[in-house]
Amino acid sequence: MYEDLLLQLQDSEDESDRINAAKSLRHYESAQTIVALTQALGDPEAVVVGEVMQTLKSFQRDKVLPNLINRANDFNEAIRWSIAELLVDFPSPMSEETLSKLLDDSSSNVQGAAARSLKQMPVKIQTVEKLKSFLEHSQPFPRYEALKTLRVFLSGEIDDATVVLRDLHSSELSNKRAALNYIRELDDKRWIATVEAFVSDSEPTIRKTAQWVLSRLKR
Repeated sequence: MYEDLLLQLQDSEDESDRINAAKSLRHYESAQTIVALTQALGDPEAVVVGEVMQTLKSFQRDKVLPNLINRANDFNEAIRWSIAELLVDFPSPMSEETLSKLLDDSSSNVQGAAARSLKQMPVKIQTVEKLKSFLEHSQPFPRYEALKTLRVFLSGEIDDATVVLRDLHSSELSNKRAALNYIRELDDKRWIATVEAFVSDSEPTIRKTAQWVLSRLKR
């Protein structure tokens, strides 16, 4: 039965089989299970990865964490990304150190996930400085995750308005959308007038996003 579950998790072409295998493996906590589940963090289906994460989080943390840290440099970006997301549930100096290293990853997705997970960690000054440098990052995902994390650690010291206004007037649609989404998360009515200016933007996606943001700010 156990070996069948491992094979099902690894080889089944049916995502529901892989999900069921990940769930059932919660009854088989062992080093072999943890290794198999960590490998499955690279599954192409997010719903499978989510179930794998839940199973790993159900195991003893001191048994899971070393394996996650050892695989944080895996060649598979999906595994590194999943580990960056998962470490938020394993707060420790080792996790913080690993996440800080993942800020230097070649993938902006991994960088953004690491920046987000650091929000729950006691971080070192060097890590804070890395996060500050992300405010000039070329990609919006790590930029805004770093901004949100810095607001936790340096409340009142971070000038998020400068970042947001710069991106709202960027020629890149992804920057505009990210800035509008950030404003929505802030849920600060002082941004209403700024957002209203984008309801008539030339780009349909920006107009739609601005209307969506206003529906929250004005509720």
